[in-house]
Amino acid sequence: MPASFSIDSRAESGMGALLIFIAMMLVSAVVASVIIETSYVAQQRAQNVANNAISEISSGLKVLGIVGDRYNPASGTLDNKINYLIIDVSVHSGSDPLDLRKLVVEITDTNNLATLVWGGIETSSNTPIVADATHFSVKLIRNSSGTFSTVQPVIHHGDIVRIYVNATAAGLNISPQTRIQIKIIPQPGVPTIVDTWTPDVYIGRYIVVS
Repeated sequence: MPASFSIDSRAESGMGALLIFIAMMLVSAVVASVIIETSYVAQQRAQNVANNAISEISSGLKVLGIVGDRYNPASGTLDNKINYLIIDVSVHSGSDPLDLRKLVVEITDTNNLATLVWGGIETSSNTPIVADATHFSVKLIRNSSGTFSTVQPVIHHGDIVRIYVNATAAGLNISPQTRIQIKIIPQPGVPTIVDTWTPDVYIGRYIVVS
């Protein structure tokens, strides 16, 4: 009597189900990997945005005082206007160090606007010579951090720097009873704005503005 064989399709069905299961696991693993990577990138971006926001809010300069200089080096006399502005500044408590080369200074006398960028370190002991029509200059007054240099003019907490502006060369007319606005814009950081009026009468070479 010839032998008879029966075909059992259960093994074939089981193998197919196993292959489908493995494929689903592989797809799930890939999807999970993509989700984890995307989540990590999003977290890093959010952290960077938060750090930048904190730096922008906390960093900045505070104005310690503003003095006007009436001396005219061309004539050797005192004009009835301020020829140079002398602005003493330091960084806020908790501020990041600020690179003065990235600083922008904007000054208006209501009728004229001057926008000044970094010009260099002032070497003159009396009348500034580096500041001109488009550049401000600086002189270090106090180097508490011990890190400020002509190569790296970066100020830290405790340092005091004097900013010189050649107001006449910049096209400003700062006569008595003139409203002036000074905006000092760091990078990064919050701009510092001083809005004030000059005195009614100028007496002496140096005029206290603020």
